[in-house]
Amino acid sequence: MGALLSEPISPELALVCPELRARAIAALVELERATEVETARRRPASAEYTLMSSLADQENDDDWVPPLPVAILAYAAASTTRFAVEAAAVVAVLIGLVSIMAQLHS
Repeated sequence: MGALLSEPISPELALVCPELRARAIAALVELERATEVETARRRPASAEYTLMSSLADQENDDDWVPPLPVAILAYAAASTTRFAVEAAAVVAVLIGLVSIMAQLHS
């Protein structure tokens, strides 16, 4: 029985066995108390850490977000440029294939 007590309790067994359920709840309460004690033991953050973290937060607040019309125009221009480059590459490949076929048939 001692080996059984040291093993983790299966959630399925805790649902169907009232004895295991009581043990699981008792273990959970002990875990919550241990967590509360550990939280109380922690020291407050040092002044240097607090200062550096506040400076890091200020740096992230300065991110510039473009207005929606500007973002839409930039996206449209980038998409159009990408499409034009890909279309030019496809046309170049097709012209190359046609010229190779023309050389083979002449």
